Amino acid sequence: MTDRPARDRWRRGRTRMVDLADDVVAQHYGSTVPQLRALLNISHAVMRADFFDEALEVIAEQSLRALGAASLSISRWERDEDILRTLINVGDLGPGEERWPEDETYALAEEAHVKRLLQHGAHYINAIDAPPPLGGSLTVLHRLGKESEVAVAIMHDGAMWGELWASGTDGRRFGPDDVQLMQAIAAHVAVAIGRAELFSTVWRYSYEDPLTQLANRRGLDVHLETLDGDDGRRAVVVCDLDDFKNVNDRYGHAAGDALLRVVADALTAAVRDHPGSVVARLGGDEFCAVLADANRQDAQQVIRRVCAAVDAGAAHRATMTWGVAASRTGTQTGVELIAVADAALIEAKQARDRRSHIEGAELGSVAAAPQDLVSQVVACLDRMRPSSPVQALTCLAEQVAARPDVAAWSIAEITDAGAGERVERAAWGDTAPDRRPVLTVGAGGPRRFVLRLHPAGEPDELAALLPHLRVLAHYCSGFGVGTA
Repeated sequence: MTDRPARDRWRRGRTRMVDLADDVVAQHYGSTVPQLRALLNISHAVMRADFFDEALEVIAEQSLRALGAASLSISRWERDEDILRTLINVGDLGPGEERWPEDETYALAEEAHVKRLLQHGAHYINAIDAPPPLGGSLTVLHRLGKESEVAVAIMHDGAMWGELWASGTDGRRFGPDDVQLMQAIAAHVAVAIGRAELFSTVWRYSYEDPLTQLANRRGLDVHLETLDGDDGRRAVVVCDLDDFKNVNDRYGHAAGDALLRVVADALTAAVRDHPGSVVARLGGDEFCAVLADANRQDAQQVIRRVCAAVDAGAAHRATMTWGVAASRTGTQTGVELIAVADAALIEAKQARDRRSHIEGAELGSVAAAPQDLVSQVVACLDRMRPSSPVQALTCLAEQVAARPDVAAWSIAEITDAGAGERVERAAWGDTAPDRRPVLTVGAGGPRRFVLRLHPAGEPDELAALLPHLRVLAHYCSGFGVGTA
């Protein structure tokens, strides 16, 4: 998945803190020593955790308790930049420290004792009332308001990986027993690292699209779990490439794969202004982006950026059709928003082609359309005096939907960015109408709309209205724009 912070938030929300009871420890191990209980808790957490972050949090909290430390940190050594990057802090945190820091790093050039630990595995113990370490300083202790520190190396797969560090206050001083306990804990960290690497491989195969490195549908579902139930605004855009099969047939599958990667990169770049967003490849040439803290205007801006980037980066001319959905209050689930955006995409394709047709059914002979539909719509328009095409088309849809053979209807507008936006939708009832035939009417005029009608039963009678609906839809689309 491309949005690692969002994935990490989902992982951390699933952390299960393990804490074996004293009687359980005594029964099975003959002791209730806090250090032993902490190691057992850590072992259980490491073997049960699906993600490294889950194990890391339990390891840190249990280590803090077993050591009687003021705070504890686990950090990774980044060799290329020669820095120590803190992954988690627990306990009594000092100025500038966060539990899950985004960018807490320490340069090693001025800390010789830390460098020795990472290069040679040499642990260190320091205190503010003792001489500073050779070639190093006690700057970190003073800055964090701590009195003492102890650190051991974490090794994985025969190489130095990072540091396990603890601090003390209120007279707490560390000794050899503390080092021995921390070295045992560091071994559990190494096991957790190995499991994390294995699970990361499984994650990539299970949740990421191998061609584009975007989330796949399963990965998108995981991301949506983190969103449902919050109150934040979000918008969804879905798109697919027009005539993508022709690219493969004419230029080869390598060219088609390259085009898909261009679209993936363009979408990823376009959503960077909305942290917490995710981009997914749903399959084939269909993509989806869930935008955090975004509205319809933000979604339209993303679409324009993507179209411009694809125009500039694609080796062969490519166009896309889009669908948009947005929620202002967070009451709609992510799955519901994607369904609305996907329906809007279908409507956009049909409106783009200016087609009026019936889908999903074989039509036999149709009877003549009832002539009173036109008079009913005109009377409704006279009563409503609509000031916009949507209001006028709603009037048309409601008059048609009053017939017993109509189950539901929807209206979408095709925007200047080429995306379909569902602007009105009637209640569907108990049965999903998307599985039924759909009568689609394209409305031309200064603005482009599409009206979809879902028959309740056989579509023959509704199809008989098609000639009248074409004229009425075109007429209604001109309201409020100087044509009516």
